[in-house]
Amino acid sequence: MKRSLLPLLCVLLLAACTSVSREQPTAFVPRPTPTVDPDTCYFSWGTQALPEISEEFQSALKEVISNAEGRAQAYGENCIKQDHSSTFSAMQTDFMVILPVADLTDEEAVGKLVEQVLGVVDQFSPPRVPGAKEGLIAFTVTSGENNLMFRVPVQAGRDLREQGLQGAELLQTILANQ
Repeated sequence: MKRSLLPLLCVLLLAACTSVSREQPTAFVPRPTPTVDPDTCYFSWGTQALPEISEEFQSALKEVISNAEGRAQAYGENCIKQDHSSTFSAMQTDFMVILPVADLTDEEAVGKLVEQVLGVVDQFSPPRVPGAKEGLIAFTVTSGENNLMFRVPVQAGRDLREQGLQGAELLQTILANQ
């Protein structure tokens, strides 16, 4: 006798369909979108030109070293808000100085110029300039095509002079701490 497989398949298919769960599907509930305070800041480091202070600094520098160039800029944080507006908060004021010299190898002459610049920068301490902290002085000493570049924290320059360092000794100590 030949038996057909068709009734057996129908029974298995029917059994499979009836054993499927009859539970109601759960509704999709989206997570609430977090609200962001529009005054929340996202911070990034930044600088800001200080044209008025730069002008005053340049003028004071020229009184001491006629061919020197200088400018000031604030260093701090930008508070960037959700609406893309931003505000700047200065942490310190940094100074950039270019000193042309006849001979870069004359450490005594270069050191005396650096000492004079440090004295000028002393006139531009907080609260006269933005920021609660003392900043840095970036020096570029030039002689023709040759440059000597170094930085010194304002407070460190003051401390070295208070220790009695001058001229070549002052310059050598600053360069040794780079």
